[in-house]
Amino acid sequence: MTDPQTQFVDVPGVRLAYVDWGDNGPPLLMLHGDLRTGRSWDGVARDL
Repeated sequence: MTDPQTQFVDVPGVRLAYVDWGDNGPPLLMLHGDLRTGRSWDGVARDL
């Protein structure tokens, strides 16, 4: 497994960050809640 890479995508008026784990499996979108960040899913992503 590769080290996760933080990437960005710009949509009109907003810049969104996401973490790409770089595997060849199907895409999976996991959204964080409250005041957490996308990196709060690191432990789960390692197991997937």
